[in-house]
Amino acid sequence: MQVKKLLKLINLEVGLRDIIKIDINGTLEHKSSDPRFRFRIKVPSTSLKPVFQQLILEPFKAEKPFLTDLKTEGNISADLELEGDKKNRAIKGHCILNNGDLSWGKKDIFFQGIDLNLPIWYQTRKIKNMGEIIKGTMSIQSMDLPLLPKQSLSISLDAGPNRLSVTSPITIKVPGGKILMGPLLCQEIFSSKTFFDTSITMKAIEIQSLLSEFWSHPVGGILDGKFDPVHFESGTISTSGDIKANLFNGEVILSHLGVKGLLTSAPLLKLNAQWKDLNLVEMTKDTSFGKIQGVLTGHLKNLEIAYGQPQKFDLLLETIKKKGVPQKISVKAVDNISKIGGGQSPFMGVAGIFASLFKEFPYEKIGIRALLENDVFRINGTIIEDGQEYLVKRSGFSGVNVVNQNPDNRISFKDMVKRIKRVTTPKSGPVIK
Repeated sequence: MQVKKLLKLINLEVGLRDIIKIDINGTLEHKSSDPRFRFRIKVPSTSLKPVFQQLILEPFKAEKPFLTDLKTEGNISADLELEGDKKNRAIKGHCILNNGDLSWGKKDIFFQGIDLNLPIWYQTRKIKNMGEIIKGTMSIQSMDLPLLPKQSLSISLDAGPNRLSVTSPITIKVPGGKILMGPLLCQEIFSSKTFFDTSITMKAIEIQSLLSEFWSHPVGGILDGKFDPVHFESGTISTSGDIKANLFNGEVILSHLGVKGLLTSAPLLKLNAQWKDLNLVEMTKDTSFGKIQGVLTGHLKNLEIAYGQPQKFDLLLETIKKKGVPQKISVKAVDNISKIGGGQSPFMGVAGIFASLFKEFPYEKIGIRALLENDVFRINGTIIEDGQEYLVKRSGFSGVNVVNQNPDNRISFKDMVKRIKRVTTPKSGPVIK
């Protein structure tokens, strides 16, 4: 004979003084073979700040340092139903934030006027019928994020067993257009294996407006394309698909965008890029580097950026012949390419006198390969003839060769940046003697 015991809770109040209060109603039925429980838990409106500081910041700040820079405001509440037996447990309901603010001043991230009705569904038992959902909403009066205009946000949320989704695409305003993100599905949200999948779509975004904050040189063109899926798991973002930029009368394709250590103090950005048919006149005119005419192709593979600067890449720059497009290079550009390659100016002595008669020279090909890894930078020419390695190969008797005088050159990336700055400042110019 089974012994049945029943515990009934009516308006039980528990909590932490000056932090949070919880009201509990329900029953605990104990059988020797099959204990069961069913409770309803309510949290009345409570200030978020002390809850965040005592229950999130203090326990986890050593493991998640970014939490120390978060500032929170607003009032939280909750209404949850808990039920289960020896094998299965479930939690359903809503957690609510009213008049909330969230800021991360160190990263210039601010959210104001947050009203969140977050649907919750935790389930240990697998459910075959996935049609049932719990509805919720989120609205933000003002979002202030780096490089983006201030904007508001309003979305609907759906919760299923151990998952949360946004079924409609989210529109995000960016300089020059809009980005569509979603639908979004987050799964295993109550475990250490939480992950989400979404997509990012760009449609006819004006590149000039997008780059205006940190690129003074006018760049016409548009961005189009889609990263699908965008997968986030364990602080890592990975993507498939690509985004195409139509600019300089050619095309740049961005792919394999990813981030590692997103929530750490030093996230690592990864990216691949490929370009073709770029008009060098459009790229180099009105720059301090020097004018080049021709068509450029190449790639940037395995780019990694940490602490705001590249730490790894494989860069290829090569010109290709195209009917009706002249291949000419200015004296200044020749001189600067030679200096970046680590050599002396080709315009020395008699060559300088000869060069003074011309503003530009014809060339056969420009080919440059640059590698960066472990803070070691190497630059080489891709044109090999008669044992010589060329960065620029001349065309005709009036042209000028730029020979890589030290094919095994290795310097630190910091020194290479200094070298590039020296030759691209407005005061820098060709040395003609």
